[in-house]
Amino acid sequence: KKERKETELPFPVNLMNILSCGKYEHIISWTPDGTSFEVHKPKALVEKVLPQYFKKKLQFSSFNRKLYRWGFIKLFRGSHVG
Repeated sequence: KKERKETELPFPVNLMNILSCGKYEHIISWTPDGTSFEVHKPKALVEKVLPQYFKKKLQFSSFNRKLYRWGFIKLFRGSHVG
């Protein structure tokens, strides 16, 4: 019997799961209009949330790089700056 290698979900799927579960709204959450999200507590995100969704340990800078690679942008103007 072959052992099936556990595969990790793609980054955007994991991110959507994190944001949609509602369990971490004090750490990371959708903005009120639902068009973007905000990280309220980067340290807690790295220590408590990301290890539950990603096999490889991610630092906050690595999380940001993944966001940029997947086409996410950081807003510098408007009501969703952050």
